[in-house]
Amino acid sequence: MYCDDFRSGGLGGGGGKFWALFSLPKAAERRTKDAISVFKKEYPNFRKDHQIGPTYIGTVESAFQMDGVDRPVDYATISSTNVLTGNVATVISKGVTLHRWFVDKARSQGFMDGNENRGRKTAGAVVAETFEGVDPRKWHKEACGKDRREILGDAMENLSIP
Repeated sequence: MYCDDFRSGGLGGGGGKFWALFSLPKAAERRTKDAISVFKKEYPNFRKDHQIGPTYIGTVESAFQMDGVDRPVDYATISSTNVLTGNVATVISKGVTLHRWFVDKARSQGFMDGNENRGRKTAGAVVAETFEGVDPRKWHKEACGKDRREILGDAMENLSIP
């Protein structure tokens, strides 16, 4: 397992682990639109009343690239959406490879809402069950020497403000 400068297109989803790139853009877009809708509905005058300028919604989504690679690659897409303009900026993190067995084992546990691209169990949970002391949300550190927060931080350095 290692950190790789693997880059791919697309935005993220939400809940569960996404297994296919084509699922990501729609899910991330829906989550962002929902957040903007809630913000505008619940806080229609909040920005004005508190003299707040531009407002942004950030989204971080993870997915495994399964096709066209020797080993599954977990990467994150990070986006920032300007609530006022709707402009979006997105960057993609470096990827972390994982042996296909962990992904296959996670997928064997079933899918959310019958969608085979949204797993009920994450590959990180399988890693944690297999190796004592590994946090299922922080397996990246064990895999490549960098924790997920650091990988995301490195990517965010290149995220422009929309």
